[in-house]
Amino acid sequence: MRSKLDNQTCPYCGRDLRAVGSTKEHVVGKRFVPKGTMAATWNLILKACPECNARKADFEDEMSAASMQPNIFGNLARPDEQLRIEARRKGRRSISRLTGKTIVKSPERLQIKGQLAQGLNLSVSLVAPPQLMRERVYALAGMQISAFFYLITFNPDMKRGFCLIPVAFSHRGDWGNSVQTAFMSSVREWDPRLIAETAQGYFKVAIRRQQPPLAPCWSWALEWNESIRVIGFLGDEQSAATVCRGFPKQAASTIPLAEGHLEITREIPLQIADDTMFSSCGSI
Repeated sequence: MRSKLDNQTCPYCGRDLRAVGSTKEHVVGKRFVPKGTMAATWNLILKACPECNARKADFEDEMSAASMQPNIFGNLARPDEQLRIEARRKGRRSISRLTGKTIVKSPERLQIKGQLAQGLNLSVSLVAPPQLMRERVYALAGMQISAFFYLITFNPDMKRGFCLIPVAFSHRGDWGNSVQTAFMSSVREWDPRLIAETAQGYFKVAIRRQQPPLAPCWSWALEWNESIRVIGFLGDEQSAATVCRGFPKQAASTIPLAEGHLEITREIPLQIADDTMFSSCGSI
């Protein structure tokens, strides 16, 4: 089952497609998730301008490869043979825009050296999965959310929709951090407008609307390949800011050094029983 829109404006840049031309656009790219998982499952298909379509494809190539990679312990998000194959293939082919190297050769390495006290030195080596440029994560998330929001606000007569933009992201090992959990708790009772899971669970989206009479404000969340979650708000900025003000800051441990100090934020995993981000989410 697929949702198709006969739109006349690009859902990403708003330009009139009759003037700039159009291309067929799959919002959940078939290559963004493991091969074969989009077969006979839901997707949103519409028209986009060639420029935005190419830009989105560029973002998808990097984000897809990075989000499929194993964590620092070598474990994939799911013990899926197709995911393992795709992670290896994409990791060797796709380029990290942060390092200029292939994704598989782009793990984050950090060497920390300092002096804790007289005669006591500190040397720590840290390794993390390939890191992503924040602006590129938000750009792709913004395009995907814009398309879904375009769907739920689409006017069949005008053949137009309305689109807005994203905010923050976390890797799987840190889905339980204070910002993610505060967001999840704050929007839990908002009216669900679009909650969907597709590609056999490798792609999830949730859009909820704050109840009237407050100014129109929507929350949204995306999950990519069971690895990365991106969250944010749409609509009235003041309403969104009011919700965000209640979010606690992420706790950080401070290690004093002879010169300055080092702050470390510990990753906090999210327990399955506490996960309501995509509640009532079923494959469609």
